[in-house]
Amino acid sequence: MGFVDIFTRTATKIYDYKNEFVKDRPMSVSIEGLSNSGKSTFSGALCDKLNESKLPCITIEGDAFHVGYTPAMKIYNELITNVKTGNPVDLDFYKKIWKFGEIESQLISQISSLNFSSSVSNRLLLENILDNKKDGTEHSDSYEVEKNSVILVPSMYLRHLPFDYSIFLDVSPEISVHRKIERAKKDGKPRDPAITEKMVSQIEYPAMIAYNNKERSPHLIIDMNDFSNMKIIGGLHSH
Repeated sequence: MGFVDIFTRTATKIYDYKNEFVKDRPMSVSIEGLSNSGKSTFSGALCDKLNESKLPCITIEGDAFHVGYTPAMKIYNELITNVKTGNPVDLDFYKKIWKFGEIESQLISQISSLNFSSSVSNRLLLENILDNKKDGTEHSDSYEVEKNSVILVPSMYLRHLPFDYSIFLDVSPEISVHRKIERAKKDGKPRDPAITEKMVSQIEYPAMIAYNNKERSPHLIIDMNDFSNMKIIGGLHSH
């Protein structure tokens, strides 16, 4: 499927869903997948396409609600040590990495409660959020939201939260590891390949498999193993 076609098809599905099920308030959309599955890149391109479809779009990174790089790496290192000593993987580890309660209370609940009866737009205010997972960057931010707005949230393990619509970006753990290492090199922050491989293959991927098995099905599943050949491969609205 062509690069442009995947975003046109996805935007059309979101447009139709909003018009049928989320008419009188902004619509929240989770975009999930393993590390470096292309969540942020996909969200940016999809947002552009939604804006073309006359649906004002905002992207809010789920990592704004991250616990921070330093405490997260401590948790990952403890998990790797536990696996190395023969202990089972903590499949719920992600609950210690992201502040899901804050995502629900600050983001989803606030979106649902915005009142457009007397105004064309409202301010969505987020407090105590991080800048790109960086420690010590806590700040507040606000967004102008209209009734027809679509708010995309790219992150991991989001489907247990009451988002209106969910998209899962499918990628193999091998591709995830490769992209993570290459991205670090590009940013001038080389990663230890062995630790990166363990983080993904021994922790994130098993947790993602278990998560997908117990949570509701996503509305769309998109194969992201090859950015030049992205395609819809499943989900509730795959046809």
